[in-house]
Amino acid sequence: PLAGDLAAVAVEEGLARGIGGDDADCAADGADKGRIEAPDAAVGERAHRAGASVDAHRPALFAAHGRQREDPAAEWAALAVAGENAGRLGLAGRYQCMQASALEPPAEAYRDTFDLMVCNPPYITADEMRALDPDVADYEPHLALYGGEDGLDFYRAVTRTWVQAVRPGGAIFFECGWKQGEAVAAVCRAAGLDAVRVETDYAGVPRIVCAVRPG
Repeated sequence: PLAGDLAAVAVEEGLARGIGGDDADCAADGADKGRIEAPDAAVGERAHRAGASVDAHRPALFAAHGRQREDPAAEWAALAVAGENAGRLGLAGRYQCMQASALEPPAEAYRDTFDLMVCNPPYITADEMRALDPDVADYEPHLALYGGEDGLDFYRAVTRTWVQAVRPGGAIFFECGWKQGEAVAAVCRAAGLDAVRVETDYAGVPRIVCAVRPG
C-alpha cells in the first residue's frame, strides 16, 4: 500500500509547488500543457490510482523504470502487467512503461526532463533479509527486496544516476523502511540535494523522504 501513498504524496506536493503548471513543457505526444512528468519506480495499481486521481487538466505521465533481473522475461512480464493496469485505469494515453537500470545514468534524452521523480527501491538490510518471514522469503524475488548491507545501496545509486533525469528545481520522493528515514535523508544531503525532509505516509509512519534537485 505504501507505494500508492508515495505516489499520491508526490503528486499532491508537485501540484502544491506549481510543478506542471501552465509554463511547464509539453510532452512529445502533444498533450495539453500542465502535465506533470514523473518517472515512477512504483508500478503497482495503487500508484496508478494516484495518477488517475490527478485533475484531468494536469495529467501525470508515469514512466516506470524496472531494473534488470536474473530472469529478463520475468522483468518484461512485470512491466507488461504495469502497462495493463494503466490501461484498465484509463491512463494508457499518458503513461509510458519502460525498462532501465537504477544503477546506470539515464539516457541523454531523459536528462533534465522530469518535473518530479518517485522511487520505491529495494531497501531491506542484510540482517532483515536473514529474518524474513517465509511467506516473503519463499515467494518474493530477493533482488526486489535486498538493498545491500545497510539497505541504502539503491538510494546512493539513484542520487548519483537517475536524479539527473529531474529538471533543476524538480522534486524527488523516496520510499524507505520505517527506521531508515534519517539515513536516506543523509544520503540525499550528501548527494547535494536541497530541501531534504522526512514525511509520514497516510498511516503516520515516517517512510517518505522528499528532496529537491538544486538549480
